Amino acid sequence: MFHCIYRNSQRPGAVTNLTCGEAQTVEHFDARGEQFLIVKVADHKTSLTYGDAKLVLDEEVASWFLAFRDSVRHQRGSFGPTEPLFVTTSGGKVTNLSKDLSILASEVNETRVLNPTAARKATATIAAGMGSDVQRRIVANQMGHSSRTAGAYYTSLGDDSQRVEAYQTMDNLRRRKLGVESEEVIAPKSKRVKFSQEDEESLRCYFKGANKVSLDDARKFLAAHPHINRNPKQIQDKVKQLFS
Repeated sequence: MFHCIYRNSQRPGAVTNLTCGEAQTVEHFDARGEQFLIVKVADHKTSLTYGDAKLVLDEEVASWFLAFRDSVRHQRGSFGPTEPLFVTTSGGKVTNLSKDLSILASEVNETRVLNPTAARKATATIAAGMGSDVQRRIVANQMGHSSRTAGAYYTSLGDDSQRVEAYQTMDNLRRRKLGVESEEVIAPKSKRVKFSQEDEESLRCYFKGANKVSLDDARKFLAAHPHINRNPKQIQDKVKQLFS
């Protein structure tokens, strides 16, 4: 369950609400020789805006998913089409995945944060620094961001090839940004960005008292100040802090 959510940066509901019927109607997708499984979930937070959530599973996770669906799930109670695919050991619906993952981490002495919300925030922060509007738009739609969060950038995404591209983009982002394999990245702990006095002075001079800065403005600032190793979102937040 965790890998289904984490590798797609989805909300918990996109997995806990997955039904046995939906698990039976998966789609196979070939991306230049690499095989993926696409699982559609109708019941999730932003379904009215984005339609079905689509979980993209690479070959490794897909093999686990299919093994659970075909060999394990029927041992956990009713396997009717409207029943949840993932259930508790007693056959009930999983209602608080974040809490369950925290308990699991504690029991196996896992020090990393197994938290879907933190994982989504980490992906969004990393994606904010991407240079391509197209890639940001693809990632945002795969995450199912609300229209308020997405703003003018985000539009509906229905093409399975773009879903797979979003999955690959997010996976590559995590590897490149954090320098580790994706399965090792759970949810990096949030760190407050500390700007030097020189950096703050550069911001004050460049933006001249503006209390609202777009990400495009932040990118232009970073292009003019390459020695400041921040992403556009961090610049945007810092300007707001400086002039609020």
